[in-house]
Amino acid sequence: GIVHRLDKDTSGLMLVAKTEIAHIKLSEMFKNHSVERNYQLLVWNVPNAKGFINQPIGRSKFNRKKMAINLDGKKAVTHWLLLKVFSNIVSLINCKLETGRTHQIRVHMSSIGHSLIGDKTYGVIPKTNKKQTSLEQNIISHCKTFSRQALHSKTLSFVHPIYDRKLHFNIDLPNDMKDLINSIK
Repeated sequence: GIVHRLDKDTSGLMLVAKTEIAHIKLSEMFKNHSVERNYQLLVWNVPNAKGFINQPIGRSKFNRKKMAINLDGKKAVTHWLLLKVFSNIVSLINCKLETGRTHQIRVHMSSIGHSLIGDKTYGVIPKTNKKQTSLEQNIISHCKTFSRQALHSKTLSFVHPIYDRKLHFNIDLPNDMKDLINSIK
């Protein structure tokens, strides 16, 4: 059974249980926030070198199909670490989740002015202008064509529900994100 979910158009690791007992135990681990999850993502602009966002997330009061920072929502905590900057226009960051709310990373990063590249729901694309260099304008143009949100579930760590051993899984960025990074270097 599916233990957790990824947003549509998010790549990377997911956890699936093979037995009902494993499913129950793994689901409990997610509920208790004992599963470590790290994501890599490309965002607009340059955030601080590291930080965290502790803002509750719930349904948007203006658009029921979207999530938003909502004081009536559930606790949501996202930690980030800046990995690489591309001409002060785009940044590669790592996010570690303490909680797991619907669209959490996308909502949190957008709320601090660093929406994900390709995020059609929460994203805000910077406009090109004459003050930007041709390199910066080129980076914006390349990123505008990315066909999904640049969000990748990179690592999962948890204690095996049956054998009580710590397991760690890691997967490389998918080719589409690697290609985008190579095109904006």
